[in-house]
Amino acid sequence: LYASLNIHTSFPELLGLPLDLVRTLVIMRDLKINIRGCAIESFYEWETLDRAVAGRREPLG
Repeated sequence: LYASLNIHTSFPELLGLPLDLVRTLVIMRDLKINIRGCAIESFYEWETLDRAVAGRREPLG
């Protein structure tokens, strides 16, 4: 897993750390990226709803 993801070239500072720790760090990084994406989508949705309320855009429903 470690070699197939090329972690040793992308993050050389992780070289020598236990595999379980590296795996946890990679999972947490992916989770952070997913949460950030969901938050951005939510912000865009709120912005669209705010525009509809302000009359700058027709409501979708």
